[in-house]
Amino acid sequence: MWILACAIVLFVSFATSWLVIIMSKKYKLFIDSSRSSKPQRFHYRPTSRAGGLGIVLGIFTGFVLFGLVSSAWAYFLVASLVVFASGFLEDMGVLLSPRLRLIIQCFGALLACIMIEHAWLRDLGLGFEFGYAFGVAFGVFAIVGVCNAMNIIDGFNGLSGGVAACVCISIMVVAKQVDMIPIFWACVVLLCAVVGFLLLNFPQGKIFLGDGGAYLVGFFLAIMLVLLTQKPSSIVSPWYGFCVMIYPVWEVLFSILRRKIFTKTDAMQPDSKHFHTLLFKKLGNNPLSSFIIVCVNAPFVILATFFYANTIALIATCAVFVISYTIAYYRLAR
Repeated sequence: MWILACAIVLFVSFATSWLVIIMSKKYKLFIDSSRSSKPQRFHYRPTSRAGGLGIVLGIFTGFVLFGLVSSAWAYFLVASLVVFASGFLEDMGVLLSPRLRLIIQCFGALLACIMIEHAWLRDLGLGFEFGYAFGVAFGVFAIVGVCNAMNIIDGFNGLSGGVAACVCISIMVVAKQVDMIPIFWACVVLLCAVVGFLLLNFPQGKIFLGDGGAYLVGFFLAIMLVLLTQKPSSIVSPWYGFCVMIYPVWEVLFSILRRKIFTKTDAMQPDSKHFHTLLFKKLGNNPLSSFIIVCVNAPFVILATFFYANTIALIATCAVFVISYTIAYYRLAR
């Protein structure tokens, strides 16, 4: 029965994305023009950026099919829609300032942290715990950070979807190990929705997640990781969440540091100096660049999965990634 449910979620995501592609071509909706002056654009034909519609419909379908309809999951879905809207409005051509999008995302994250049990950051695995107010505030900051981390790697064929799929599988493995079955099934739903999207996104890049889809996937993964690590009885290290998401999270942190310290530019303004864009400039191949990054990131996800309860090993894994990324980045930038 669950196999049929998975197939339905995948089909809903795929069919919605395919319909979005057709409607975009016919009515010029959700189009990211190939003539756009966006510095982060690296495709050469007008492309739909509303893949998030397939993801969100797949998620809602899956939650119904898998029986994830309790009040806590209802709050999660409402908060997800708020975060999705912060980007989808931009995908529809409604101009929102980066700060306004952040405010909307913070509201969605705050709703989740307050209304869902154990959805705030109580413990960072450093030997002390936060109070409720500070833990909620820090939780909102971390969740919104992950949303934007996923968005920063969208736009390349298979990159955001590939990373999200790897993280989903990791969370499923860990959730099963520690008997957090609702989180396991929630990530099964997201994985099926992401695969449905990837069938059209990789390798040809017929559609992208867009801001709405990227924010939604990031929010979904962030909440699952918070729930997995912050329940008082959980043996999963809080560093597991950081380690399994190390590539997109470090990409956004490194970008902020690079812009603020080295180039003295606005940390919220997009540019074409991310790791994936530098690799693309070297290789001249969008799907290949994504494939290489996903494959190089996969061992770190596997290590995070294997050492999910070992904080020292997880910190060491993060440190190795940060050092390796930084060395590779500056070699590409030369």
